[in-house]
Amino acid sequence: MKKIFPILFLIIFLGACATPAPTTVVPTATEAFAPQVTPVINPISANTPVKAAPATTSTPQAELVRISGTGPGESQPFTLTAETKIRVNFKTLSDERIQVRIVSLDPNQTDPRYMETAYATTYNPTEGFTDNTLVAGPYKVVVLTEGGAWEVWVETLTQ
Repeated sequence: MKKIFPILFLIIFLGACATPAPTTVVPTATEAFAPQVTPVINPISANTPVKAAPATTSTPQAELVRISGTGPGESQPFTLTAETKIRVNFKTLSDERIQVRIVSLDPNQTDPRYMETAYATTYNPTEGFTDNTLVAGPYKVVVLTEGGAWEVWVETLTQ
């Protein structure tokens, strides 16, 4: 007993003198999502580009190409004679993955925005459209899929 008492005293003494381990404070859900500082709202600089809502809604003007199928496919080439706003419409009737692209056929086209652009990727039966502007040149529609029925058509738009 005499040998244990000094060792026990030493353990208690060292424990009392030791620096406590740091504790991690976990915020509550309310604290975690509460703003830490008051946000400052700055006015928009004249150099900041701002997308304004269009004054008019674009409406279809003319159909350039329409294709449909049950597997991969592509359209006949079509040519735009000037910069043109287009609408790429798509409709799928199966759960197969489908991707709709417009590919430039101009070998001198170096701008990646016009070389090959994906317009729709979907896995479910759906239909929709995407609007975009293309520069003058020859193009074709390419549909990538493993199967399933689909229909794609491209129209020019008026402003």
